[in-house]
Amino acid sequence: MKQSVMIGNKSNSFVCVCLLLGAFCWLIPSPVAFAEEESHSESHEEAEHGHAESEHANEAAHEEGHAAHEHSEDHHGEHEGGHHHAHPPEVPDALYWISQSMDPNAWYFPLFDGAGRVILNSLLVACFTFILFRKLASKLQMIPLRGQSLAELYIGTVDKFICDILGKEKGRIYVPFLGTLAIYIWFMNLAALVPGLMSPTVYLQQTFGLSICVFFYVQYTALKFNGIGGYLFHLMGEPQGAIMWAMVPLFFVLHVLGEFIKPVSLALRLYGNILGEHILLGVFAGLGVMIFQYLISFVGVENVWFGLPLHGLLLPIALIGATIQAVVFMTLSTIYIYLVLPHHDHGESHAEASAH
Repeated sequence: MKQSVMIGNKSNSFVCVCLLLGAFCWLIPSPVAFAEEESHSESHEEAEHGHAESEHANEAAHEEGHAAHEHSEDHHGEHEGGHHHAHPPEVPDALYWISQSMDPNAWYFPLFDGAGRVILNSLLVACFTFILFRKLASKLQMIPLRGQSLAELYIGTVDKFICDILGKEKGRIYVPFLGTLAIYIWFMNLAALVPGLMSPTVYLQQTFGLSICVFFYVQYTALKFNGIGGYLFHLMGEPQGAIMWAMVPLFFVLHVLGEFIKPVSLALRLYGNILGEHILLGVFAGLGVMIFQYLISFVGVENVWFGLPLHGLLLPIALIGATIQAVVFMTLSTIYIYLVLPHHDHGESHAEASAH
């Protein structure tokens, strides 16, 4: 009964945090991504305009300029056909195929390509996580079913893991945020394994959105438990002598840089590892199509859009990698919170953990 009450309380917390986390993760980086796409489009239009002026100024090179102009238009069409062309190969999702039949100049085209494609997929994963935990929390039973048992196992494991690091009193405060962070990242990492979806974490704008959430939460925790003066003292390296005070300018700069480097490393680590896995999936999927097309060409069939499922050989690796990266992201976030807590709280937490 105690376990059922625990999953009920934790699942409701997971639902609330999932909504906030999901909203921040796709709202924070999206304006930057759209701005980058607009600036790229504007720079390309300026290049075309300058090329047109050069054609009028130099009639002797009209034919060469015309050829260059056609090449530029072809390149522009490739870019408008999808922002993914600049992205390494990956298994295409439903939004990719939908965008191929759209007018690149339509106002709704960015919603299905580039930043919009990442936002919609991450929002879909956030809604799935919300519905899943909401459903589990609304139908608790004394004899748990399979779904409730898995949720209890996950919540209990995350609760013990975080409390072992932060202590039971402090750890229970951060279980909803860190637990939701891990399951949300895990679902996003695995989303590409579902036909029609893609993993938002293979794009930097999504991983930076996650790391920015962690960054602000860590800073809020530091100010809450240390105060402004205590936090500044922490950034100074907590000097305890004349020599340490003399080194304060250096330590302060290093600590401030470290706080900004942490979210960057979080984002790049998650992005690089998940991207590498999905590049392999995309390459093996394309290789399967090429091999299958070569084999059936002997019977006179060409231009097939399906092939041998060679990428299925990598699914266990993708599953393990997605799990490891979600755990690593949660672990590092927990450690960053631990580092900004007051030191006397650390000692009390360890004493309490050893007592239990």
